Amino acid sequence: LPFVLSHLPQLELWSGNWDRAEDYAQRHLEAAVRSGQHDQASQARTNLALIDIHRGMLDTARALASRIRDDGVAGDDAWTERSGLGLLGLIAMADGDAEQAVGHLGRWHELAEQMALREPGYCRFQADYVEALIATGRLDEAERYVAMMRDRAAALQRATAAAIAARVDALLLAARGERDRAVEQATGAVDALAASPLVVEHARALMSLGQIH
Repeated sequence: LPFVLSHLPQLELWSGNWDRAEDYAQRHLEAAVRSGQHDQASQARTNLALIDIHRGMLDTARALASRIRDDGVAGDDAWTERSGLGLLGLIAMADGDAEQAVGHLGRWHELAEQMALREPGYCRFQADYVEALIATGRLDEAERYVAMMRDRAAALQRATAAAIAARVDALLLAARGERDRAVEQATGAVDALAASPLVVEHARALMSLGQIH
């Protein structure tokens, strides 16, 4: 039951149903603790922290994320450490500290490569990493990362992953002064994500298009 419940909070989160996401995450945590499944309890806390970040409750999220990261390091558990690092990277970006975000998300990406994670659904903070790289002026590194995102989306024929790659590619083009191409890319991302159930990603694409304009 905890394993099944572990997938539901993020499905609801990305669809914009945040109260339902939190309900599932709390049920997941309770079931995991009750049955002594400590790895599942960590995943439940990851989902709760992710919901808190989206709601702007950064202090609560930071405490959870730090605990998750530290538990992963202490237990030599790369998956758990990576979960905490990804959350800390999002929190750093929300705090306006892109340099710190690059540190957290760079290690997050490094662990993903060590585990040979290629599925975009398990790498949902890739776009945030690109935004952090752009914000710190690491445009060449951002370009290489966007190319990797685009290639994997094409190989999997994953339309939403391709749209997310296009969104951050648009931000990169804008940073390089190529505004017409940036608007074209961002508009394409908005249109593609509008046709998907990913409400939050659609909103982010709209925001990116507005930033470029």
